Amino acid sequence: MPGVAVGPPIVVTAGIHSDQGAAQPRLAVAANGDFVVTWEVFRTRGFIVLERRYDHAGQPETKKPVRLTSLGVLGPDVAMDEGENILFIWQNGVFNDPIVARAIGN
Repeated sequence: MPGVAVGPPIVVTAGIHSDQGAAQPRLAVAANGDFVVTWEVFRTRGFIVLERRYDHAGQPETKKPVRLTSLGVLGPDVAMDEGENILFIWQNGVFNDPIVARAIGN
């Protein structure tokens, strides 16, 4: 039935030192229901990008989110293909800095 919640909400930021400053969440879903979430988190000197993967039942595949970048990045996004290969993308820096992508195979 459309529009009916399946299970309780999932706290994606669980397992990190602090979820304060977490922003710009993005989601990609595989055909089998597995999914990955990416977002930025503010640290003392700038933003970093984190990601966390879940199985089709909503169970995390890692104990805590994985850090993808060093400080000073913005605007993460994510895509996943039918083989569950994942592509992350973000902007390094703030203005006129390169946009970077990182592919992670299954």
